[in-house]
Amino acid sequence: MIEILLRSNVADLGKIGDIVKVRDGYARNYLFPNGFAAVVTEDNKRAVEKVRAKYLASEAERAEAARGLAAKLSSLTVQIAVKTNEDGRMYGSVTASMIADALSKQGFKVGAGAVRLKGNIEEIGHHDVPVHLHSDVDAQLKLIVTAL
Repeated sequence: MIEILLRSNVADLGKIGDIVKVRDGYARNYLFPNGFAAVVTEDNKRAVEKVRAKYLASEAERAEAARGLAAKLSSLTVQIAVKTNEDGRMYGSVTASMIADALSKQGFKVGAGAVRLKGNIEEIGHHDVPVHLHSDVDAQLKLIVTAL
């Protein structure tokens, strides 16, 4: 095991500026060549601390923007009309990308990956849809699925 200093965020390992222990081969073959980590030295700590300060400031701005967007989305109701048969059953289902498209038509830039459906919506009616905007910020969107 070797102790390293992370120069950028690495999924399932840590955030920028963290000192973590990893296997030698992982550090040598992946983290060091890709610039994700450095050997723990005082010079590297100072350099990474400057980058970390900039990262934390920009992360705070993104979180604040996400909170503002979450407040707007929580008060918003989105309506999607779908084709149904004579019995009122839907052909197909409402997907996360359909919800993201409906939001973009209303001026909100939210990717389909941020819409966190447990499964596609297959029923007409009112639904609460979770939207993940930031690591700390989630919103509940009100969705109404109607028949065409």
